[in-house]
Amino acid sequence: MKVRCDYCGNPAQLVTGSKIYPHRTDLRHLRFWSCEPCSAYVGCHKNSNRNVPLGRLANAELRIWKQLAHSNFDPIWKSGRLNRREAYSWLADELNLDLKKCHIGMFNVEQCKRVVQIIAARAAKGVRMSAVIVSLIQGTSEWNTWRMNGIGGSDAPVIEGTSPYKTARELYFEKTGLKTSEEDKSKEYIFSLGHKVEALIRKQFQEQTGVEMKPVCMEHGDFPYLRVSFDGFDSSRGVLEGKLVSKEVLLEASTTGRIPDFHYTQMQHGFMVSGADIGHWFGHDGKKTGIVIPIRANQEFIKRQEEREHLFWDNVQNRIVPPLSDRDYLIPEDQSLLAELRDAKELAENAQAQFETLRSQVVHLFNHPKIAGGGLKIFKVTKQGSLDLLSVPEIAKTRAELKDDYLEAFRKKGSESWTVRLDAVKKSKGAHV
Repeated sequence: MKVRCDYCGNPAQLVTGSKIYPHRTDLRHLRFWSCEPCSAYVGCHKNSNRNVPLGRLANAELRIWKQLAHSNFDPIWKSGRLNRREAYSWLADELNLDLKKCHIGMFNVEQCKRVVQIIAARAAKGVRMSAVIVSLIQGTSEWNTWRMNGIGGSDAPVIEGTSPYKTARELYFEKTGLKTSEEDKSKEYIFSLGHKVEALIRKQFQEQTGVEMKPVCMEHGDFPYLRVSFDGFDSSRGVLEGKLVSKEVLLEASTTGRIPDFHYTQMQHGFMVSGADIGHWFGHDGKKTGIVIPIRANQEFIKRQEEREHLFWDNVQNRIVPPLSDRDYLIPEDQSLLAELRDAKELAENAQAQFETLRSQVVHLFNHPKIAGGGLKIFKVTKQGSLDLLSVPEIAKTRAELKDDYLEAFRKKGSESWTVRLDAVKKSKGAHV
């Protein structure tokens, strides 16, 4: 089969995925038609013996617009309200194209832009279907499965890039049933503790505000894979997002009205799914102190957020792995050098443990602040504890009044170092590059 580049007209070359995606081992067996001078390529139908291309060759600009077109259009049929053929038939009418020629893989940049505009216009003038309440008990295995099979509130900050706990790549491997490393037990503890105090937070929110909120699970009316599990919801009063937070977060919220970015993103996801336009962030210390901050829906933010979530879910369905971020672990194919470093680390830790044991034996045996002999000098060093200045009321009050931008001017020069930690999981799945 002969395929020509749509940009220069020269014959395209049939290559493997290792040429197009050299760092993607999962794509190396696939075939692509490529024009290297134009930096354009297109994949082949997986079940085709003749290497039939999926569409026209696309350069960087067209690839971006194809991805945007798909992320806007595909949810129409993936939601199940129209099948794929019905959705493309509707799009063909909108674009005034023959149905046989209406495929995003064949579109140029202008046609892809037109798709995005048509979907946006449809959303602007159409009446969105109401959110669907899902009958689930939070914390059950059924609830966990439901959350895993869609994008929930806690996933939204990960996709947005504001979550301190997880990256989009890690979330992708979770949603596709793969794991890149062992679970972080400290994070598990934080999340489980938060779930345990949700009932307490709802109770204290009601006592403090006089508003009763009930936990509820919802799905987006048009896109069921967009989901939310509210700590509390009332059709007239909006949503409740209860959070177990530190005293520093409570202080920031009480003095500035600001909540953590990833909490804000999570609440905007809830507005997007439910259609509500107001909510209450209730930060709590798990004991007595709770602060209510009213939060409103930000439609511009929600629009951008929804586009990112559609794109992420499309990647999950099509097994397109998100690129590595600086927060992700790179796992090379050749791990021989890492294995050498691991062995050296184990030796060093064993030697350190032996050293500390012998030191303790010597100190207890001779019981004197200075000991010498055997080529060693051993002596006791005593240090005073550091001052906890923020515990001083006057200083704490002044610190709360100082803005972070002002304090940054007094920060000392930073430094970099590398930590080597032994990993209990020797082999990780699905994250090789």
